[in-house]
Amino acid sequence: MENQEVEVCIQQSVFSSLYSNRGPQTRMSNLLNISDFKTPAQPGTSIVSFSRQELSALMAIYATRVAQGEWRDYSITLNSRMAVFSIFRHSSDQPLYTFAKMLGLANRPNKYILFNGRKIFRSSTTIEDLVSQFHRQSLHLVSKDK
Repeated sequence: MENQEVEVCIQQSVFSSLYSNRGPQTRMSNLLNISDFKTPAQPGTSIVSFSRQELSALMAIYATRVAQGEWRDYSITLNSRMAVFSIFRHSSDQPLYTFAKMLGLANRPNKYILFNGRKIFRSSTTIEDLVSQFHRQSLHLVSKDK
C-alpha cells in the first residue's frame, strides 16, 4: 500500500471510531448514564491511552487557547486501537483539531497524527512535535500604527 493510501485508511479509521457508536444525539446539558455507552472489554485487549506527559502537553496548549477565547471544549476517546484528543470551538461543532495516538506495530514506535478538521495536518513519532505547531502559530508580530 502506498503512503497516501495508508494515511487515508488511518483517517477513515479515526473518524469512524469517533462518530460511530455515539448513541442517541443529545445536547451537552442532558445527563447521560455512561454505562449505556460502555462496551464490554474483551479478554486480552488493552485500551490505548495518553501518558501523563502527553496529556500535560495537550492540556497546556488547550488551556492557552481557551484563555485566548479560541477553543471551548475537548473530548478524549480511548479504545483498543487508538487514543484521540479532539478540540472544539463550540460543543456542537465538529472538532477543529484532533490528536490521535496509534500504537506502533511490531517494535515500531507509536504514531501521532494531527488532524485539521478531517484532513491530516501532520504526523510524527512524538506528541511534542505536533504540539509545537501550535506554539509556532501563536507567535505573531503585531505592530500598532497610530
